[in-house]
Amino acid sequence: DPQTQYRFVAFGNKGIKSVGSISTSINWGEMGTGTVVVIATNRFGCEDTAELSVDITYNLLGQPPVGDTSLCELTTGVKYSVSPVNGETYDWQISGGSITSGQGNDQINVDWGAAGNAWVGVISNALDPVNNKFCESPLFKLPVILHPIPQGTLFPNSVLPEQCQQNTDFWVNDWLMNAKDSLQIETNGIDFSVKTSPFGGATVKRELIVSLAQSGSFIIRARVISQYGCPGEWDSTSIVVNPKPVNTKLLGDSILCQPNISNQFYSVTGNNGSTFQWWIQGGDFVSDPGNANNAR
Repeated sequence: DPQTQYRFVAFGNKGIKSVGSISTSINWGEMGTGTVVVIATNRFGCEDTAELSVDITYNLLGQPPVGDTSLCELTTGVKYSVSPVNGETYDWQISGGSITSGQGNDQINVDWGAAGNAWVGVISNALDPVNNKFCESPLFKLPVILHPIPQGTLFPNSVLPEQCQQNTDFWVNDWLMNAKDSLQIETNGIDFSVKTSPFGGATVKRELIVSLAQSGSFIIRARVISQYGCPGEWDSTSIVVNPKPVNTKLLGDSILCQPNISNQFYSVTGNNGSTFQWWIQGGDFVSDPGNANNAR
């Protein structure tokens, strides 16, 4: 009711100041208890009274930090905060990492360290301007778990044996890992598949197989991502799939007449570095052509 009037009375204070029709500002005295009484009088002269007990102490209530509690080890730039209270500053403490900025403020940035149990905590501080005495809260800790980043080499060989282009698959490698972890594979063009099979308990075997249907030089890289979303380092290997041999048309006379039937020259061309095998029916080679691209 806008016509209701309010009057404040405080006990255990050093002064009271009305700062509005429905609020007041109070300077409290020494440690102990105090009381705030508000008397409401409506337009008909009827009164009602409300009372609030106040504990006057130099022990602030404080508050726990807010922020991520489950992260990968070595995560940087993580924010933690409290709700700011007028007149308070904040003493931040940490175990398992380092505070990079924000000490004294209501928000900090943290760089976490190696895997394990950690925590971040905060003490609220204030100065009683009436009695010029220091106030502080207990230390509030927020437990944090730092999960390990997967480690280890995934490919024993950085270069795989060269293969010939064909309509078959090639086994690259297999790994035993936690069933809840995932394997991320990337290539620059070669088709691949990952076969997963149980190995016992919470362990599975994952096999990487690539297709040899396409020729070229390929890079394959892989990394493990833990069940907590922590990615390991990339590891890579390479494989060359040589193209299928391609012969041109056999060049040479296909119709011969006596007596011009000797020392006939035949040839083909193919990819660089190709070798050739020759057969003849109804005649003989003048000399063994070996692996050359021509014969007589």
